[in-house]
Amino acid sequence: MELEVENSVAGFLGVHIERNELDGTIKLSQKGLTFRIVEALQIEHLRPKQTPAAREAYVSDKEGEVADGTYSFPSVVGMLQYLRSHSRPEITFA
Repeated sequence: MELEVENSVAGFLGVHIERNELDGTIKLSQKGLTFRIVEALQIEHLRPKQTPAAREAYVSDKEGEVADGTYSFPSVVGMLQYLRSHSRPEITFA
C-alpha cells in the first residue's frame, strides 16, 4: 500500500476551500467529484439545471430512450451522498 502526504485538507477530502476575506464567507466545492458523477451517468451533453428543482414530480417519458443501465447505480448514489455531505447539502432535498 502506498501512502501520500497531502498538502492540505482539500487534497485529502477532494474539497476545494475558498475563503472570501471581504465578507468572511467560506465556499466549499468538489468539481472533480461532480465531473465524475456526470461522466458516470453519461449526461455531459445535457444542459445544467438550476437548483432547487421544480416542486412538481416529473412524469414518465413514454417516448424517451430506454435506460441501458451502463452505470453502477450504487456507485453513483454513494458519490452523490459524499458530495451532499461535504459541499452540496441542498441536493439532499432536490
